[in-house]
This record gives sequence, C-alpha cells and structure tokens, in this order.
Amino acid sequence: MKLSHAAKYLLPLCLVLPVPAFAQSRDALQTAQHLVTACGLSVQLPGFVGQMKQQMAQQRGQVSAEVMVMLADAATEAFRADVLEADIVADLAKRLPPDEMNRVIAWLETPTGRRVTRAEEAASTMDSVALQKFIEQMKSNSPAETRVSLIREVISATYVESIIVRSMQAMALGMALGMDSTLPVERRVGMARIEAMVKSALPEDKLREQLRASLPPTYLYTYRNVSDEDLHGYVSFLSTATGQHYSEQTTEAFMGALVRASVRLGKLVDQRTVKRSV
Repeated sequence: MKLSHAAKYLLPLCLVLPVPAFAQSRDALQTAQHLVTACGLSVQLPGFVGQMKQQMAQQRGQVSAEVMVMLADAATEAFRADVLEADIVADLAKRLPPDEMNRVIAWLETPTGRRVTRAEEAASTMDSVALQKFIEQMKSNSPAETRVSLIREVISATYVESIIVRSMQAMALGMALGMDSTLPVERRVGMARIEAMVKSALPEDKLREQLRASLPPTYLYTYRNVSDEDLHGYVSFLSTATGQHYSEQTTEAFMGALVRASVRLGKLVDQRTVKRSV
C-alpha cells in the first residue's frame, strides 16, 4: 500500500483518537528506545544470531546440507538485531511508564552506570581464550571473598540465571521449530509438544544448579575492571523499587522477543519449505 493510500485510513483515525494518547505512546516509545540504548542491550543483541548458528552447527550430520543452509538463513532473518530491538522497545513502552524509564536512564547515565554498562557491552563479544586464562589465574590468585560475594549479589539482582536458562530454551525452541517445519505437515510435532520437549530436555532447576558454579568466575571476568564501589552502587540501584521493576520488566521484554523470534524462524522455514516443494 502506498503512503498516499494509507493516509486515507490514518487521517480519520487521528481525528477520533485523543491527542494525549498519541503523545503518550510516542513519548513511551522514544523513552524505551533511549533506555534500551542506555542499558547496553543495543550493543549486546547482535550476538544472538551467532549463538543460533553455533547451535545449528552442532546438528551437522543429522540434517542435510540444504536444510542447514535454510535454517541458518531463517535464523539470520528471524533473530536480526534491529528486529529484536524494535520488539523489546515496543514491549517496554507498554510495561514501564516514561517517568519510571527516565529514572532508570538517569541512573544508567551516571558515571557508575556508564562504567557498569561498558563492562556488560564488552562481555557480549567476550574472548573465550582470555576468559579461560583469567579463570586459570584465579586458581593461584583467588579473588577476595567479599568480591565473590558482591558478584553473586549482582548475578542475583540481574536475574542472570533465569535469563540464560530461558535464552537457551528459546533458542532450542527456534531450532526445533525450524527443523519441524521442514517435515511434511502430517509428520510435524507442533508448537505445544515442542515446548514441552524443550523444557524436558533443558530442565530449569538442573540448569540453574550448573550455572551457580560457572557464573561467578565468568562475571568476575566481566566486571574485572569495575570497582567494588561501582558494583555496590549497581546492586543498591537494582534493590530499589524502580531498579527491581526495571530489571524484571526488561527481562520479560527480552525473553518475549526471543520467543517471538523463535516462532518467526519456524514460520520462515515453513514458507521456504513450501516454495522448495512447488
């Protein structure tokens, strides 16, 4: 539809809707975009396509090369960083009022907030070799217990365990939906059964238990250049009503975007499977 045609339908709608509703929606979206940028999500999101492709690479030998290419192409499109970001922004604009988002942004843009965010952004392209070297060095030069305890507080306050487990489940869901969509319709398992199978294969309690041992060393590395004072400030902010609500709602918006991307992946594979069979 051309813009000139669309205007016929939009103009009457603008006349009947109250102006404050439009202003509030626009303000909420702009503030949500500012928040997503300020908290570092914009920088971190591009890594998810790579993670999906890594998971797919583990399926080589189980599916044909043609299907692998189709899955990889669909994942690249479904998990595009700009699409994920737009999804998260739209969801956050509904979840958090602008004044609350502005309070969060104000903290994130303090010197402490910026230093913490820079460390988290850098972790999105973490060097696995450097991380392993850091962990090895800790065996002979253990960090202070107070530092480890502080890192555990950060992990708890930012819902890291839940985010990682649910991200793993969402990406596994996308992979499974993609592969299911390559089958003839009568042989497909379907969304509900696949979700149940993913949760069974990746049980949250067991994964959380494993993460409790592996996360502290990783996050000691992530925040290695962030002072105890800054981390105390981070935990203090996240312990406030505003900080806690922000952390909870951002997590839900992020996870919702991942699940919707997984469903998109399945639909894209389905469309391409149909075209291939025609």
